Amino acid sequence: MNRFSGKTVGFSLFKTVVLILFTLLLSFTVQAQIRHLIFFGDSLSDSGNNFWVKSGGPHQGAPITNRSATGERRIWTEYFTRIFEDSRQGGQARSLQVSSKAIHPGIHLNYAWASAETGRHYLSDNSGKPYFPSRDNECRQPGLFADSRGEVQPCVPSVGLQVQQFIQQHGKDPEYIKSSLVVMLAGGNDILNNLGKLLSENRLKILLTQGLSHPIDNTLLNIKVLHRAGVPYSNMLVLGLPDFSLIPAIHKLVNNNASALSMLSQISSAYNRWLQFRLWWETLFSDQAITFYNPTSFLNDLAVNGSYETIDGASLEFSQGLIPCHQKPEEPERPGCDQHIFYNLKHPSSQAHRAFADDLWRHLLRQKPLAAKLSS
Repeated sequence: MNRFSGKTVGFSLFKTVVLILFTLLLSFTVQAQIRHLIFFGDSLSDSGNNFWVKSGGPHQGAPITNRSATGERRIWTEYFTRIFEDSRQGGQARSLQVSSKAIHPGIHLNYAWASAETGRHYLSDNSGKPYFPSRDNECRQPGLFADSRGEVQPCVPSVGLQVQQFIQQHGKDPEYIKSSLVVMLAGGNDILNNLGKLLSENRLKILLTQGLSHPIDNTLLNIKVLHRAGVPYSNMLVLGLPDFSLIPAIHKLVNNNASALSMLSQISSAYNRWLQFRLWWETLFSDQAITFYNPTSFLNDLAVNGSYETIDGASLEFSQGLIPCHQKPEEPERPGCDQHIFYNLKHPSSQAHRAFADDLWRHLLRQKPLAAKLSS
């Protein structure tokens, strides 16, 4: 036997292993780049899909917030997209498009609809009831439709249907899916609608026909569907709910009862802890993790301090604190809404949305695996 043959075989094997590792590393690097943002959710995230919703203020339709200094109604999904684009090296900045009006692929897409829950139902948000009833039998696609009597009825897709639409449109484009950061914020409407059903006089009939929504279970199901479609867990960002006791609509609902507000604060805290645990458990045996953001500290700090400094050094002042700028529907637009944390009883002012997007971005930069993908 040639005395060099063993060394030659060993060296060839070493080169092969190095080549395989280099190929895998290169493949991982390419796949890790985040180039698209995809949003799912409700009125807190809807930048224009639901154009008919009554906002509890001077404006109709999403986005539900006041006009900023530039005259536009902007919410956190748009501010977050702008921050993301500003962080990218080179290339033309791309804006966020709502799914109902997007005209070409390869952009940032917002599938969120005001009035949506987390499940897989179409909902009606103009029934006048203390909850949004499902319209699965009548609705075939999101938007408005004329029923058998010729009356225009809304079809609001909940998050499960938003996810389904995303997969139908992009499920055959694995490169697009794996280069997208999927962001999900929902659950508030589920809780409010559940309360509306339970407090109704004919609650038994409603529960038998409509049932209750289970937002955490629904969110986990949506996560599973997205993952099966090819979205890596590490490309998922799930947002929790704010402290219920700080929301003006909740104060009005319980007549500012201190005991009730304390209990609701504990419920919202428990909700976020359980959601975070379920997300951790979902990826327990995976080498990837879902990023979770709890907005409780952000809103609490904003309410206490009355100001916020953005990552680029801008100072945002909230001299009116938690007092909503608008408390009655269809009243004339008031100036100075950006000095309020809340635009109306449920929704933040445009400036509060900006601060929220900034705080969320700061949070992501502290998550090393995801931060690397965002900056690549």
